[in-house]
Amino acid sequence: AIRAEEQTPAQDEAWARLPFAKTACFPWDAGSTFVQPPPFFSADQVRPQGDIIDARPLLWLGDNVTTDHISPISRIRADSPAGQYLRQLGVPAERLGGYGDRRANHHVMIRGTFDNQRLDNQLAGATGNSVYEKAVLRVRDDVAVGYPVNMSLKQTNLFPHMVIQMTAIGEEAGALDAMLFKVAEYYEQEVNNSVDALASLIEPMIMVIIGVLVGGMVVGMYLPIFKLAAVV
Repeated sequence: AIRAEEQTPAQDEAWARLPFAKTACFPWDAGSTFVQPPPFFSADQVRPQGDIIDARPLLWLGDNVTTDHISPISRIRADSPAGQYLRQLGVPAERLGGYGDRRANHHVMIRGTFDNQRLDNQLAGATGNSVYEKAVLRVRDDVAVGYPVNMSLKQTNLFPHMVIQMTAIGEEAGALDAMLFKVAEYYEQEVNNSVDALASLIEPMIMVIIGVLVGGMVVGMYLPIFKLAAVV
């Protein structure tokens, strides 16, 4: 802070020339992409929301993760949810800036949550498939900004129609976790049945191959004996 006696007349004059609104409250600019009124003190937010029950994690970040890792600190990429939001508001791609520039705009920050390249979401990597891993990350980003899960799954063009339908039913009934558990059980049983069917087809082929190998070994062992007996 600068004390009054340290300010020069030139500084006072420059400060006085700054435009400001003579109002009791700050006049928020609805079109600003840098500063927006925080929603934390609105009537809906102040009213008790009740307990959060049966919540499910969206990220598993492991150890040694601090708030510096969680907070978005990088530049805003044009293809990120925050970048797409700003582009829709008319902000050019070259002027998106970074999350630090727009930290006072919660609309940008909630779309940039966990947008940090240092983070490794082990839940997304649990798929074991790079294509589905990217799809899961895309679904996570969509859900974080308010899209329904079933719509996000449908946009990936990777998940079966039954999964999307069951997810939609679960969201409408408020039982998404139970519905996804049933879907997981169904596909786990499908995989087991497919493996059993494949094993039943392969087993006769394995037996034939083993028989041929064993027969060849027996013939290879006894053929010299038969030739020797014929010579004698």
